[in-house]
Amino acid sequence: MLIFTAGGFRNFYLHGRAPWGGMTTQIIPLIVAHGLAMSGWVILFLVQSILILTGRRRLHLAIGPLGGVLAAAIVVLGTTVAPLSVHFSPQIYAMLGGPRPFLATMFVQMLSFGTLVGIGLVYRRRPEIHRPMMLLATIVIQSGSLGRFPYIQNLAAFPPLYAWGPVLLFGGLLFVLQWE
Repeated sequence: MLIFTAGGFRNFYLHGRAPWGGMTTQIIPLIVAHGLAMSGWVILFLVQSILILTGRRRLHLAIGPLGGVLAAAIVVLGTTVAPLSVHFSPQIYAMLGGPRPFLATMFVQMLSFGTLVGIGLVYRRRPEIHRPMMLLATIVIQSGSLGRFPYIQNLAAFPPLYAWGPVLLFGGLLFVLQWE
């Protein structure tokens, strides 16, 4: 997931611009904060997974509240940045079916992410529930990365697949790998 995030947002990280050119100039600080929160979540997910794999459960539990703070920031920033971006730059969403389908997808994504993280936090002491909820939450927010990742972005050219097609394929791949 870190590879998809870095690859999908390489133009943002390296050049400070969106894949289609410049960012919505009126909200650049919000976009940067949103990007940092999303990147922070993926990095924290990796760190937390490594801590569990290496038997450092206490440190995992101590760092856990940071995940709740990041998740809340992601939901607030995501539900703020999307409508502001549509308001100031509606034309950039034409290839995604227009502003309304984009907003519907983003709001469903934020609601899904927040709900899955919330369930994961409530059941943080039950790994059989916590683990899949956090994984699913992280997969749900991968649509932005996957939709901009080289080669995969071709799968994401048509709404509503631009958000869910690559995510469903990635989730299916993880399911198959777990199943074997």
